Amino acid sequence: LSVEDSLRDLSPSQIERLIVKLGRKGRINQALEVYEAIPNPVVRQVNAIIDACSRSRPIRLDLAFEILENSPVAPNVYTFGALMSVCARAPSVDHAVRLLKSMEEQYGVAPNSVVYNTAVSACGRADPPRPALALRLLKDAKERGLRMSSVGYNAAISAVAHAGDWQGAVDLLDQMEKSAEDNDSMVPAPDEVSYGTVLS
Repeated sequence: LSVEDSLRDLSPSQIERLIVKLGRKGRINQALEVYEAIPNPVVRQVNAIIDACSRSRPIRLDLAFEILENSPVAPNVYTFGALMSVCARAPSVDHAVRLLKSMEEQYGVAPNSVVYNTAVSACGRADPPRPALALRLLKDAKERGLRMSSVGYNAAISAVAHAGDWQGAVDLLDQMEKSAEDNDSMVPAPDEVSYGTVLS
């Protein structure tokens, strides 16, 4: 029985769940076989196979971008969220920055806070870390009116701290504490990770 035949009686959502399941088990080649057997993929299936690229070992960065470029359907913000996860896990800050630019200019999709949080995470995971870029991304997100989560801020604290700028890390933590006091919804309140990163 071919892959195409085995998919014939499945709904689009069932096929999506199959790709997700294979991706979460790290079985990227099987997930790709399923995806390539779909005659007319829908965007959720595209997003699922890109997410599978982020869970593969090694991370399949080039494949994820190839899937985007060859996709027969227009991507949505979740497509770019999945792609940004691939960039963060690779990690490839350069790909993350290019993606932020191209998603609007080339595809007309505005980044949301999840995309920005994940882009900042890429800066924190980079070797060496990219603290200046992480801070610039936080600023860009705020100027767009996007409410960042503690994930993004903690990643920025980590990038700044690993670059040896302890005062910068403390300053970010101060911003988060002040936000909690002032009920500023644009900056998240600190959590255990925020304090742990600064103290470590």
